[in-house]
Amino acid sequence: MKDTEEGIRKSIRYESNPLDVALIAASEESVKLFKEKSREFKAEIVGIIENESHFGCNLVVILTKEKAEEQLNENSEVILKLGSMLPHPAVVRWKKLLKDNIYNLGIQMLE
Repeated sequence: MKDTEEGIRKSIRYESNPLDVALIAASEESVKLFKEKSREFKAEIVGIIENESHFGCNLVVILTKEKAEEQLNENSEVILKLGSMLPHPAVVRWKKLLKDNIYNLGIQMLE
């Protein structure tokens, strides 16, 4: 989540284990597979976890031009696995281009 209008975050940010990564299933097919097939998870994108909070996380990912345009847009539903946690439904709340094909993502957990 971004800062609130008052400039105060709704939850504390936690530094993640530097050896943990985020695995993301972003295609409609993969999200549907997870929801309908007893939570089967098929990762398509790997990200570095910048920080975590109670409600979500901030990630850095490298995306091809096609993936950046077609997937992981604001309000896109995804399945997210952080480190050793089980995969969970989540939603992309914001996406910021850092450089070339490197993006910063704000993702909120739905469960």
